Amino acid sequence: MSMNTCYTVSGIVAFVLLVLVYVLIMPEERRESMGDFSAFLHDVFRFKKLYLEAILRFFYVSITLGCISFGFFLIFAKRGGFAAGMGVMILGPIITRITFELSMLVILIVSKLTDIDRKMDRIPGSTSKSDPVKKTGLPPVDDRPPAPEPVPIPVPSPVPAPEPTPAPVVPPVDIRKYCPKCGTPVTDGVFCPKCGTRVNGDDWA
Repeated sequence: MSMNTCYTVSGIVAFVLLVLVYVLIMPEERRESMGDFSAFLHDVFRFKKLYLEAILRFFYVSITLGCISFGFFLIFAKRGGFAAGMGVMILGPIITRITFELSMLVILIVSKLTDIDRKMDRIPGSTSKSDPVKKTGLPPVDDRPPAPEPVPIPVPSPVPAPEPTPAPVVPPVDIRKYCPKCGTPVTDGVFCPKCGTRVNGDDWA
């Protein structure tokens, strides 16, 4: 088989597989009905699980253990020594840790966001990517119980104000003086205008 034939056949096969994957594997609504292998391919193609994190952790553990092991035997080597061996055992894991932490930083952020998105899918009424509201365009269903009706508060009827009691009528007091001799009322002065008799204070009515 020539190289041109190899390129052509492989391109056609890759295109057919691409169509099959996007029709049968990639749709989110088919995830629940898939088998184990199809679900595995679905998660791989949609990046639901990041395998780079596990690969980096494997290399980190391998390099760290290699530095410790190499540094320990370097202490007893002819061209090594105690200082060189301890330097490799201490500085090697530290430099490896810093390098892999910087590499894992973005991966851990994406992994945490993916976990949050999966948890949001399980919450009723959430608006995540797998929410059926975004797929069907239907309004969300409110599963919350109806709010209790407000209890009417009785309003007390106004109490009529008591009518004011009229003040008692006091009859006018007659403060006129009368003449003790003829009985003529004396209003001004101390002498009777009729008989001229002097009227004292005891003769007031």
